[in-house]
Amino acid sequence: MSVPWQRGLKPAPYIAAFAPSGSTPAYLGSPPVFCNNFSICRCNWSTNLRSSGFSIRITVRIRSCVDYEPLEALVDPEAAFADDAPLLFEEHGDNIAVAATDVVHPDLFGDADIIVRGRYVNQRMAVAPMEPHGAAAVLGEDGRLTFYGSTQMPHLLQQLLSRAVRMDKSQIRVITPHVGGGFGGKAGLYAEQVVVAVAATRLGRPVSWMSTRSDDMVALAHSRGQV
Repeated sequence: MSVPWQRGLKPAPYIAAFAPSGSTPAYLGSPPVFCNNFSICRCNWSTNLRSSGFSIRITVRIRSCVDYEPLEALVDPEAAFADDAPLLFEEHGDNIAVAATDVVHPDLFGDADIIVRGRYVNQRMAVAPMEPHGAAAVLGEDGRLTFYGSTQMPHLLQQLLSRAVRMDKSQIRVITPHVGGGFGGKAGLYAEQVVVAVAATRLGRPVSWMSTRSDDMVALAHSRGQV
């Protein structure tokens, strides 16, 4: 099968392919992932390089494809309460994550001379730490995972990472070097950190990940957005 090199179809190299249980990926070199706007196809490839002419024969076999359906986004907290607002999680039934109200006291302001009411907007913001997010992990010879995290809460990261990768907390050591700023955005656990930990344990080799400024603006937890 030949794959045409089209505009918008770009290879993203990676060092390993995780095949279904019982099967073995057959490839020489680094298999690429071909991406278009809403689909990702993981491929295996083999190469033959001739000594003269520098000609290359590439055989590509499609392993799996995932189609992504774009969903309508909600970025306005008040619009999320509208009757016709799309549900972020349909099984939840509404867009209310946590609800807390004060106890009603009808006579609380009964004798007040002046009652002031207002609507206050605290705008949404990107925390934009000086140093973008990142992580690294290495599996020791004793099977213990050492995880370097740019985190504000190393103990919480250890606890959440233990649950995510199904390892005992005693088998995970979290080291926090200079964080480079966080402002709330580097708390908790991110999917990228889980991928780094799992890849290090499965491959048995050090794995690192570094976010870019653009990545942080999109994927790092935003702040405020309160009305």
